[in-house]
Formats: sequence, C-alpha cells, structure tokens
Amino acid sequence: MTAARKAPTSPSNTALAGQLLRVLAWYGAEPIPRTLLDALDADTSQVVHALGELAAYNMIPLDGESVTVHRLVQAVACTPDPATRTGRPPTSTPPANELPA
Repeated sequence: MTAARKAPTSPSNTALAGQLLRVLAWYGAEPIPRTLLDALDADTSQVVHALGELAAYNMIPLDGESVTVHRLVQAVACTPDPATRTGRPPTSTPPANELPA
C-alpha cells in the first residue's frame, strides 16, 4: 500500500506557494537569484516557508542562492486556467474584453 501525499494544510502558505510558483514560472529555466524575491509583498519567513513547500513537493529545486523551475513545471504553471485566469503573467494587461470601456 502506497501512502498518498497530503496537500499542505496552511491556506496562507499554500496560497503564497502557488503565487510564487506562478511568478517564478515566467522566468527562464536558468537559476533565479533568491534576492529577486525580496521585492515581494510578503514576510521573508513566509517566502522561505513557501519555497520549502514547493521544494518538498518537488516543484522546484532550491539551493542557498537561487531557485530553478523545470521547463515542464513552467509550462503547466503558465497554462491559463479559464476559470481563474491564473496562467497569465502577474503584471500582464488584462484581455481586451476585461478592459474598461
């Protein structure tokens, strides 16, 4: 019998981990300096914990100074979800049908 891996239970950290993954996925597959994450509007300890969650689920490999995202993980994280539209880059312009008239 194989034990199923449970999803993280902390909603705030799970949300932050998802947001981080969607942001990091828009960078190239080269190592991303962790100092770039200092500009995020989140507590440093929360960012470190969220990165740890992503690493625990093998979504990202971590080292002391950088983060990388595998190209396949990038492709999935950047794929638009029609229901939530979370696949767009975080700073992208909304689609034309969402712009004010």
